Amino acid sequence: MDNYLDINKALTYLKAGYHLYSLNDKEKVTFYLKNNTVIISSNNVNSKISVYDFKALYLNSHFYILENNEEEVDLLKDKEYYSWRQ
Repeated sequence: MDNYLDINKALTYLKAGYHLYSLNDKEKVTFYLKNNTVIISSNNVNSKISVYDFKALYLNSHFYILENNEEEVDLLKDKEYYSWRQ
């Protein structure tokens, strides 16, 4: 996990539509950008903050690209599943 992103690169990736994660106190926290708001999600919290607050709160964090976004439902698979049930 040496190829981490700093806060500036993380913002660039978020603005490009990537989902990122960080390990905070051994807990995986995920981040994505929606309508210029950073959405934060973990087992204990779901929150929205401004980009400005994100930069201030996570300035010294290490971010990684979330390769398999298991938090999101694959809409194509979801549609296929429900078409079989009819």
